[in-house]
Amino acid sequence: LLENEKLAKIALEYDAFTDVEFNPEKSINCQAKAAATFVSLSRMGLVERVKDVGEFIDLMRESNSLFTI
Repeated sequence: LLENEKLAKIALEYDAFTDVEFNPEKSINCQAKAAATFVSLSRMGLVERVKDVGEFIDLMRESNSLFTI
């Protein structure tokens, strides 16, 4: 969403997301969780930090409890 302002703006209008195709037995990636994480980071003013993968990892480690679904 960092690369698509139009989609980012739309995502920021929502408070919750679902991923009807997600199957935890077949995948570890969930698009709904990714969208929710982006919105959370944006609303907390931290989205710029995730442009660097090292910063993203540090941020997720620091704030792991904030992003638990």
